[in-house]
Amino acid sequence: MILQGRRGDERERQQNGLLRLQFHYSWLIQVNTEREKILRLTREIHLAAGCLKSPAAPGDDSFWEELQEKTIEMRQRLGILDFGASHRAYDSWFYQLEQYVDDLRRIIGEDYEFQKLYKLDGKAPVDSTRTKLKDAEARHQPIDILLDIEKAIRMEFFEFNKKFDDEMRGR
Repeated sequence: MILQGRRGDERERQQNGLLRLQFHYSWLIQVNTEREKILRLTREIHLAAGCLKSPAAPGDDSFWEELQEKTIEMRQRLGILDFGASHRAYDSWFYQLEQYVDDLRRIIGEDYEFQKLYKLDGKAPVDSTRTKLKDAEARHQPIDILLDIEKAIRMEFFEFNKKFDDEMRGR
C-alpha cells in the first residue's frame, strides 16, 4: 500500500512537470510570435530608411511613407509588448530598438515641422533628414538589433528544449 502511494505521488509529480512544460511552451510560442512580428517590422524599417539616401531618387516618396507608417506601428507594438517578451535574459535588443524607433520618430517629426514651415510638399524627406536617418542607422546598428532578436527567439527555444529533455530523462 505504501509502495502504491509512492508510485502515485511520482506520477503526479511527472504530470505536474509536464503541465508546467506545456504551459511554458504555449507562452513561449506566444512570446516568439510577437518577437517575430517585431523582427519583420524592424527589417522593413531598416530597409525603408536605408533606401532614403542622398541625393533624392524617384520612388523615395513610397519609402518615406513606409518608414513613417512602420515606425508608428513599431512604437505602438513596443508599447503593448508583453513584459516577458522584452525583459528576459536575451532581450537586450528591446531598449536598443526602443531608442532607435524614438530617434526615427523624432527625425520624422522634425522633417514634418521643417516642411510645414517652408511649405514643402512633404512627400519625401529633405536632405538634412536623409543625413539624420543615415546617422541614426550608424548609431543604433539595426542589423545588430535584428541579430539580437533572432538570438532571443532561438535561445528561448533552446532553453525550453533543454528543460523538456531534462524532464523526460527524469521519467
